[in-house]
Amino acid sequence: MDAHILDRPFYFIIVLWGVRFRDYFLDLCLPSLLSAHNCPALATIRRSKFLICTLPEDWEAITAAPIFGLLERYVDPVFVEIPPQPSEVPACVHMGIGHRRALQMAFEAKSYAFVLTPDSIFSEGTVEYLQDLAKKGVELVLVPAL
Repeated sequence: MDAHILDRPFYFIIVLWGVRFRDYFLDLCLPSLLSAHNCPALATIRRSKFLICTLPEDWEAITAAPIFGLLERYVDPVFVEIPPQPSEVPACVHMGIGHRRALQMAFEAKSYAFVLTPDSIFSEGTVEYLQDLAKKGVELVLVPAL
């Protein structure tokens, strides 16, 4: 096996619903991840995935966005359906449904899980650097929390 290619894929995981967070994802997060030294730099034997945990209407809008075609060049986007948020449940608690489903998928695939938020912006080379760390055997790199 080529030492420059990882045997495990990356699973990018995002949970979102509603126009506001969908637009953050499409306008901020996704463009930053599609810069040259991020998702386009992935080198894995098994193709990496982008697990998008959302509502059907948000998935439809995301797949209709022009940037979605660019995402598909580098990773396999996967729709992970979540139910609508009940009014009595805080959003941060409801997000756990999507996180739990997607992290289970990532675990079963023995992938490198990368949990992010729709309003995250990643610097050029973030994914390339994470990939380099994975090649050195690093299992846990960053746990952003606010």
